[in-house]
Amino acid sequence: MDSLLISDAERFFIIQGTEVGCRLDGRGGKDYRPVEVMTGILNHSAGSARVKLGGTSVVSCVTVEIGSPSFDLPHQGRLMIDVECSPTATPKFSGKSGSEIADSLKATLSSAFTPDCLPIELLCIQPGKQCWVLYVDLLLLESDGNILDAASLAIVAALRTLKYLYFVLF
Repeated sequence: MDSLLISDAERFFIIQGTEVGCRLDGRGGKDYRPVEVMTGILNHSAGSARVKLGGTSVVSCVTVEIGSPSFDLPHQGRLMIDVECSPTATPKFSGKSGSEIADSLKATLSSAFTPDCLPIELLCIQPGKQCWVLYVDLLLLESDGNILDAASLAIVAALRTLKYLYFVLF
């Protein structure tokens, strides 16, 4: 997501709102958007969740299979994240823009969910030969800000509801 240029009027509005603790949607400076997390929403998956964060809605689905570890990390399992943006979520997602935003989210989330964050070394079955591979698919259904927060919550919620490997990860 490239840097965004804003007008002087928008800049003034943001600064003034910050100084008085007021936001455009009526929330105070320390207020947060309402969060709703529903888990186990997809029966065919190993784990799933839907997160609504204000007007943003994300569905996550985890599937599990046995695969090969990466060459450079033979003692770890793998976590593969994929993101899709529904064109109905916002007009910004139609055409090429949606795939660019999805690619940016995928890169950010993949770098956030690292071995330091998840104990993926516990997903190793046979070093250098077999490991558990967790595929996390995200679908952005509605977009009204805080996309990265909603997507992160959806990933964690889906992983927490895994029908397999729960004893390994948590």
